[in-house]
Amino acid sequence: MTTENGRQLALDGKVAIVTGAARGIGRAIAGLLARSGVSVLLQDIDGKTLQKTCDRLQKQGRDVLQSQGDISRATDVQSMINRTIAAWGRVDILVNNAGIGGVGKSLLELEIEEWQRMIDVDLTGVFLSCQAILPHMIEQKHGYVPITGH
Repeated sequence: MTTENGRQLALDGKVAIVTGAARGIGRAIAGLLARSGVSVLLQDIDGKTLQKTCDRLQKQGRDVLQSQGDISRATDVQSMINRTIAAWGRVDILVNNAGIGGVGKSLLELEIEEWQRMIDVDLTGVFLSCQAILPHMIEQKHGYVPITGH
């Protein structure tokens, strides 16, 4: 795998967390990482779909676990990180993929609660995840949080 600055990233034996991993881009990223030899914790709020995704990857022989929770809640984020470290001892890669938006309404139709939920997931979730994992990455003297443009 190549990073955004063109460097090769050795993945075999690494440990990653992918948020929003039950479907779509997150599921694809988690699958790619797992096929590249990465142990992956899949995180999502949708427990039923998350279970199906995790089961599918485990049946393919991939080293994956799941953590169902709301990325915008600090306790759920900490639980996700604790589960990863308990299973594999570290976290090398954090993929902040969870996000919502485009609820099918125009700005004039959007309710403030819907707007706030987008902010909570899309921004606060990334903030909480980075804030919780960076001390571990600093302590182990390595880690990677890719910047994506979605």
